[in-house]
Amino acid sequence: MESETGNGKCILALESDKRDIFEMQRTFQLAGITDKLVLVRNRDESLCYLKGIGIYIDRVSFPLPRLMLIDVCAPICGGLEILEWVKASLPSTLAVATGRDLSPQLIQEAYDLGTHAVFQKPGDLQELSNLIKTLDFVPSTNTEESTREYHG
Repeated sequence: MESETGNGKCILALESDKRDIFEMQRTFQLAGITDKLVLVRNRDESLCYLKGIGIYIDRVSFPLPRLMLIDVCAPICGGLEILEWVKASLPSTLAVATGRDLSPQLIQEAYDLGTHAVFQKPGDLQELSNLIKTLDFVPSTNTEESTREYHG
């Protein structure tokens, strides 16, 4: 049974752009990431998933994520608000801020709210794959690479 503490094999992605969703799914597949990828498209859907409300009430089917990829640029996503909620309510969940037009101020705000890394989109598939490997979701044969921080 999956744990409610975020120890399940789940990655939650807050993403509204169909191209970015496709790229993310392809990246995970090519990188050999076997964690369940769950996509939510807006603030409300994110909160329902994270709080286990409505269709997400079953934590066996919808475990808490151990990693959350959060689009902080799309207004519909409410990414900064979700990032703040995740860090306050699920501090053991790794949170990564993503976005297309990341200004220095937005990057700083994401770090101030507790993001573990920032990923500029569109990045190439290898960059996102390296980020996920760095966060220890796929064992790396290069010890140095697996321990370095990624700041996109």
